[in-house]
Amino acid sequence: MKLISWNVNGLRACEGKGFSEVFRELDADFFCLQETKMQAGRSLQCFQVLFF
Repeated sequence: MKLISWNVNGLRACEGKGFSEVFRELDADFFCLQETKMQAGRSLQCFQVLFF
C-alpha cells in the first residue's frame, strides 16, 4: 500500500507545476493534500479530471 502526503500550499500553484503528471506517476493508493488554499466556488479542471 502506498500513501502520499503532500503539503501543496495552494492548489492553483501546484496545477501549473505539473501536479497532474506527478499524481499519475506516483500511483498512490491514498493521496493526501495538506494546507490547500482555494476560494469557495473556484474549481480546477485538472483536479476534476483526477478525482471525479
